[in-house]
Amino acid sequence: MTPAPLATPALRRAPDLGTAPDAARTASDASAAPDLGTVPGARTAADLGAAPDLGTVPGARTAADAGTAPGARTAPDAGTAPGARTGPDPLVRPDLPAPSAGEPVPASLYAGVQQFYARQMHLIEGAGADPDAWAETFTEDAVIELAGDTPDVGREAIRASVAAGVAHVAAQGWDFRHWFGMLDVRPREDGSLRTRYYALAMATPCGGALAVRGSLVCHDDLVRAPDGSGWLVRHRRLVPDGRPGD
Repeated sequence: MTPAPLATPALRRAPDLGTAPDAARTASDASAAPDLGTVPGARTAADLGAAPDLGTVPGARTAADAGTAPGARTAPDAGTAPGARTGPDPLVRPDLPAPSAGEPVPASLYAGVQQFYARQMHLIEGAGADPDAWAETFTEDAVIELAGDTPDVGREAIRASVAAGVAHVAAQGWDFRHWFGMLDVRPREDGSLRTRYYALAMATPCGGALAVRGSLVCHDDLVRAPDGSGWLVRHRRLVPDGRPGD
């Protein structure tokens, strides 16, 4: 006998997904989902844009507050940080612009003028004195004016005068030194510099004592060399102490 087919359980109709409790919803019901905004802790898409004000959360800052965080600087403050500069600093290089007339010169420019004077005076001291090189630190039409004396006008006259002085010192066997101090530097409208300083001229014979040969107040007009290599003296006025003129 052929065995009867295995009994197949009766097929059930799936419960109505739309009506079964806790069951998934049909596509049509999906649009009718309960308002997520009303479910505890849930937000609608619109609500997501309305997040709590971060500025009111303890310890939190808004974007605007970020600039006020401890230690932070806004852009304008950056220029006032220690060591920061707000403009170019004219260094020893004379090709950089001098400050406006009446303003103090930067320390680096002041140091550059001091360096110029040191180099200039070394050129007429000691065994290596070079009157020709010294004369080149003046402009072609420069004037050296000593109060009460006839001025030297022009580079060649200046060259001849200093060469005679160097020869006289050498003949005496002196060590001759110059010291400039109390230097004041003022810019002028045309870019030149006006300087005022004290000068001492000192002679020491071989084995002897130092003697101050002159104490003067000096006024110079300094201009830039045409090739930008440094400063040149355009006018020098010397006033020995005890004489009128300063």
